[in-house]
Amino acid sequence: MGKSLREKIKEQPIESQVEIESRAQELIAQELTRQKLRLEKQQYKVRVRI
Repeated sequence: MGKSLREKIKEQPIESQVEIESRAQELIAQELTRQKLRLEKQQYKVRVRI
């Protein structure tokens, strides 16, 4: 059976692991922002219809 992504990351040098974690946090924050904007847009549309 193949290795998981987490296992592959743990095999990388610590500097790479830090960079990977940092980038992952950036991407998560961006996605949460997008989700929040989508929700606000949907709520705005509902308020405008009322």
